[in-house]
Amino acid sequence: MSWIVTMWHFGADVLADYVGKENYRRWGIAEKMLFTIYDKEWKDGKRRRIRWDLQEHPNKPLIEALEEKQVAIRG
Repeated sequence: MSWIVTMWHFGADVLADYVGKENYRRWGIAEKMLFTIYDKEWKDGKRRRIRWDLQEHPNKPLIEALEEKQVAIRG
C-alpha cells in the first residue's frame, strides 16, 4: 500500500455497434481529470463501438486514492 497512484483510467464500451464517422473528443473536467469519448475498432476489424474513458491523476498513496474513489462512488 505504499504505492503512489499517479494516473488511472476508468472506462466502458457502449453495447451497440457504431457505423458513423470516426470520433474522438476530450474534455478537461477538473484540474486532474480528463473525460474522453471515442470510437474503437474491435479486434475482429469489422465492428466499432463508442468507448468512454475517465482519466484521473490523484498523485496520492494507493489506500488514500482508493478510499476517496469509494466515497465518490457511494455519494
